[in-house]
Amino acid sequence: NKPMTGSHTNMVNSQNTGIDINGLSASVGSNILIDHNTINIDKNGNGILIRNFSLCNITSNIINVGSNAYSNDNWRYGISVEGGYGHYFGSNFINAQDANLGSKKYEGIRLLGANNCKYCCNVTNGTYYGISFMADCNETIFGSNTFSANHEASLIIDEESFIGGPQSFLANFWPSLTSPKDEAVHRGDHKDVD
Repeated sequence: NKPMTGSHTNMVNSQNTGIDINGLSASVGSNILIDHNTINIDKNGNGILIRNFSLCNITSNIINVGSNAYSNDNWRYGISVEGGYGHYFGSNFINAQDANLGSKKYEGIRLLGANNCKYCCNVTNGTYYGISFMADCNETIFGSNTFSANHEASLIIDEESFIGGPQSFLANFWPSLTSPKDEAVHRGDHKDVD
């Protein structure tokens, strides 16, 4: 393991990206732990970006999105992982409730083209999309997550995307059905979400 953690919470105030890890390929640089960080995002910021790594454990991070978190038209993310396999997302909290994002494109957690991943006990609050899956995210297990007041959709599976299944445990929680848009959206043809 290559831990990015400490005995105390790490604090980052960022106008760009709190933690940015870019590997050479998905098979190089495996087994990373990103744990117990608090990241405060302001202006065009991302919380955690990981590309081309496998077996990343992303746990117990708090990402606060400030009221100035967005000033251009590019997507920004609390946590974004692209590629690889076997990632674990556990007990992360992405909070944009005080940011008043509205239509600003800020996603809580995004997974792009990574297989055999597990999501458990994450919370998204007030983001544009809560958790999104893009491309092939086959054999991903998704359960016990909480979504609150996400502006467009709390859970989105994009077109030509799927997470595979069957899902072995569910228990995802929407504490309020009064969010502005849909709770869950599946734009793809693969309907094996359960």
